[in-house]
Amino acid sequence: MSKITSDNQKPSRLPLLLGIAAFVSIVAGLVAAAISQSKVKMALNNIRSYYGDVDGGLFLNEQEKIIRRANMNSNIFFIAIIVILLIMVYLIYRNLFSSVKDDRNKRASNDTESVDGKKSYSGNAYTFKASMDIKKTVESEAAKFTDKMKEKNIEFTVDTEDVEFDVVFCDEGCIGEMVNELLEDAYSAVKEEGRIYLALKQFFVSDEGIGSYELTVEDDADASRKHSIKRTKELAGFLDGYIDTEEVKGVGSGVTVNMNLKVKRNSSDEGEQI
Repeated sequence: MSKITSDNQKPSRLPLLLGIAAFVSIVAGLVAAAISQSKVKMALNNIRSYYGDVDGGLFLNEQEKIIRRANMNSNIFFIAIIVILLIMVYLIYRNLFSSVKDDRNKRASNDTESVDGKKSYSGNAYTFKASMDIKKTVESEAAKFTDKMKEKNIEFTVDTEDVEFDVVFCDEGCIGEMVNELLEDAYSAVKEEGRIYLALKQFFVSDEGIGSYELTVEDDADASRKHSIKRTKELAGFLDGYIDTEEVKGVGSGVTVNMNLKVKRNSSDEGEQI
């Protein structure tokens, strides 16, 4: 089982790219220095072979000093370029890292930030102001696929029995869209007389009223295929949840959306973070 993060949770490749750029700069500088040193030796050998022992070596010594001084200046120039590149890489990385860190700190410190007017954030979980029947929503969206499943003689099973608290504070549209996309993805991959299994399960409810829910769609299609569930990933992130995929060779694959939602246990419960 492998965890898929939403788009805004993907690890950045920038540090790796900057590190590669710094490494390439250093290697290029070393190669340039080696080539320069080789040229110096070649020039000195040419001078010696041309003048021989003329002038008692005084002229040769003077020419050698001039060439070596020029080579030293060239090496200093290359070193300066490398140092400047490394400083630029460091400044770019520090600037971007600081921006990301500031954004995270801002998000964590704002315990009552309004998002789309529908939910509020408090440290580690989202809750919504309006309640909805998650069980009925899943069943309703699944019912829209009944006729399509019959067209391909697909064995379509919907399981929502393991839900004790079906009324939760969440956005009905989010749940509906995820069910729709997950079923479309499975339907497009499953062959004639295949199998699709849809389940909504609730595992526990904390003392604060936060329930752990899983929305799962399994099928018997090619387990190695790429799932087309981009919107579901975005919505899972919107719900502060995450996605798991499971692939069993020769059997099929499954996609599970994990969500922590506040449940409505009685009429006095409200959609606000406890």
